[in-house]
Amino acid sequence: MIPAQLKIVLFRIIQEAFTNIAKHSRAQTANLYLKQRENTIDLVIADDGAGFDPEAANSKQELNKGLAS
Repeated sequence: MIPAQLKIVLFRIIQEAFTNIAKHSRAQTANLYLKQRENTIDLVIADDGAGFDPEAANSKQELNKGLAS
């Protein structure tokens, strides 16, 4: 059985992932895989959207964006 607090955490992760997919990826489909094993939980979320450039996301210019900018 999954503890109630962990259920909430999983829900929020899934909710945020699907919100980001809907807002940013231009995906047509999204898939969720969730499986509980003995001592672990596997969660995979995938979509067929545009993705992003990891180098640009990690650049100093991108890091300066936010509430303080």
